[in-house]
Amino acid sequence: MKQIVQSIKDGQVLLIDAPVPDLPSGFLLVQNAVSLVSAGTERMTVEFSKKNLVQKARARPDLVKQFMDKAKRDGIISAFDAVKTRLDQPLPLGYSTAGVVIDVGDGVTEFKPGDRVACAGVGYANHAEVICVPKNLVAKLPDNVDFESGAFGTLGAIALQGIRLSEAKLGESVAIIGLGLLGQLTVQMLKAAGCVVVGIDPKEGRAELAEESGADWVSIETDDFVSISNYFTGDKGVDAVIITAATKSNEPVELAGNICRDRGIVVAVGAVNMEIPRKTYYEKELDFRISRSYGPGRYDVNYEEKGRDYPIGYVRWTEQRNMQAFLNLIAAEKLNLKKIITHRFTIDNAIQAYDLITSKGDESYLGILIKYDTERRHESKVVMTGPAVDKELPVAHLLPLVKVGLLGCGNFPSTTLLPAIRNLKNIELVGAYDPMSANARHVTDKFGFKYCTGKEKDVIGDPDINTIIVATRHNMHYKQVIAGLAAGKNVFCEKPLCISEAELNEIITIHDQIYRKAEKPRSRDAVMQRSREAGTIKDTAGMQGSGDAGTTKEEDKKDQKNQKDETEPIASHQLPILMVGYNRRFSPMVQEMKNFVANSSEPAIINYRVNAGSIPLNHWTQDLQQGGGRVIGEACHFVDLMVFLTGSFPVEVFARSLPNNNRYNDDNICITVEFVNGSLGTIIYLANGDKSFSKERIEIFKGGMVGMLDDFRRLELIKNGRRKSRRSILRQDKGHREEWLRFSQAVIQAKPSPIFFNEVAAVSRTTFAILKSIKETIPVTI
Repeated sequence: MKQIVQSIKDGQVLLIDAPVPDLPSGFLLVQNAVSLVSAGTERMTVEFSKKNLVQKARARPDLVKQFMDKAKRDGIISAFDAVKTRLDQPLPLGYSTAGVVIDVGDGVTEFKPGDRVACAGVGYANHAEVICVPKNLVAKLPDNVDFESGAFGTLGAIALQGIRLSEAKLGESVAIIGLGLLGQLTVQMLKAAGCVVVGIDPKEGRAELAEESGADWVSIETDDFVSISNYFTGDKGVDAVIITAATKSNEPVELAGNICRDRGIVVAVGAVNMEIPRKTYYEKELDFRISRSYGPGRYDVNYEEKGRDYPIGYVRWTEQRNMQAFLNLIAAEKLNLKKIITHRFTIDNAIQAYDLITSKGDESYLGILIKYDTERRHESKVVMTGPAVDKELPVAHLLPLVKVGLLGCGNFPSTTLLPAIRNLKNIELVGAYDPMSANARHVTDKFGFKYCTGKEKDVIGDPDINTIIVATRHNMHYKQVIAGLAAGKNVFCEKPLCISEAELNEIITIHDQIYRKAEKPRSRDAVMQRSREAGTIKDTAGMQGSGDAGTTKEEDKKDQKNQKDETEPIASHQLPILMVGYNRRFSPMVQEMKNFVANSSEPAIINYRVNAGSIPLNHWTQDLQQGGGRVIGEACHFVDLMVFLTGSFPVEVFARSLPNNNRYNDDNICITVEFVNGSLGTIIYLANGDKSFSKERIEIFKGGMVGMLDDFRRLELIKNGRRKSRRSILRQDKGHREEWLRFSQAVIQAKPSPIFFNEVAAVSRTTFAILKSIKETIPVTI
């Protein structure tokens, strides 16, 4: 399908072929008929992206500070890589469309295929032939409302929310500052509500159009506008001012204060400078309000993504109800949108729309529509051609290829994982899936996958793929891991493996079933050996061992003697490998630390401090149903590293957290872990620190030796008063490349996973035990 995206790096607007998006529960798949270009918002987005790096830095000093902090902590190259990758991400354009429902996801009962609807939402209601939209951002079109008018639904809801905040009533006077698209819609709705309306815009054509739409008086000059406002109100001032202009100037806020009556209301809908002149606003005791887009529900994940509506008795006007009210006004012929439509483009020549709004020419514009061929067929898969795909692979491959299918094309795979593996030998990137079409296409273009798709089954079921990378949101991991294993694929799962004990038990069951089906051994010893290779058992010391802890050697020999040959285990390479991306154990400095203390048989004490920083409570990783929280989603890394350094398994944990104060959740935690071999570890996980300080510091004390690693850039090893240290100045190495080198070698050479499965399972169980310990304030046995 066709979709419009923009490069944040250079501002270029592109028309791409992208796969039809996936359909999760609670969402609708919609065939767009018309979409509206929000000239003000989208022009600002494009113009910002066209700035060079220095200009972008001047415009966003907050991001410059983040870059400097990251450079100090992680190294200058790591910081530059992060910026480069961030700028390389595509930005889907558009957020107001109308079309026909193709399909509905589980849990959607309010809509059905064939319904005519208006759709809203940045990242959802894109300029694309097919879109996937959550149900609370969709409203039905009345029968007599066409798609062109319906495409104004989002903008109409934004304008209507501004009116509601102004508390304008029948007969009151309202001034509109800025008569662009939002201003024109505001004028028409205020007149429909019986208000006296005056408006101002420096462009004469827009002022005239507002007058044609019913405004009682308009002006293009500030002094004239002040006089008009006083005339219509008997020098009392207007009851309310709605600012729909978009400008860096403070003039709209100053003007609003001058023309508003005593104790009146000023509402900022457009993006304007807000240095409120205290004298004017204080003396009149004006109420200044900022309208947050198109109503209650905006930026609330529970409302927008999860479909949890607000009870109408408590929240009368939500995003969706504002959209529906606007559409009903059109149906009642209270609004006339045809007169504000100035341009129409097909999706095939939609780039011209952006040339129009960003040009310095004299051609005027207002309502710009993009129209779609609703009869065109669309595929879930886009197969690539060209040199990036057709290039010859290096060397004549004497070993089998690791043929990779990627599930999830978000930030981590594109910034960290794929750059680490793209140049490894004997790896071929085949298919990339993401529910967001633009992400899938971007990763495919950047890293040279053969195709991208909006259906995960295209990747999992592809016979040309033998290895699956699971890099989706955490709640999707366990189902995709199971599906990959069931399809006979090797699975590399970005942490965590799963987010609940029940999911872990299901994965263990499936994993064990796969190995048992593959086994028809001649002896118990063969079973145990295969299990060790699969990583499903451990010896009495807690790690992989060389003897069956449940039987004696004499019993094993007797068992082997009494059982004749039946069939040998099948070849190892026919069994899929499951590995979780615990990369830190593969970091060169961690490996050096491990080797340094390896000669001592004493238990170790490890102190691991993590200055993680706070993240918003509405971030998906904080959602227990999607991300599982930060203990499951991130602290698993630190548990695994202690398992690696101690060479043993956790047997008990005790954890306490600070009160979350509705800011941190349980993100400030002290965790004590006891291991089978007597080692002890503490994890201090912090969200209340300063991010400019180092993030991770690991200290290990064992057998008269001390090892210290700070942020994977500075290593110190101390023994007998002698100190060995080394530092990486330019970048961190957290082991991502080495991790994948070891994993790919295991696949090619038919070896066990570099991280045995019982270690992976133990790490997950430990994180679940940590949460239980925090909740019940007791030690928890694992």
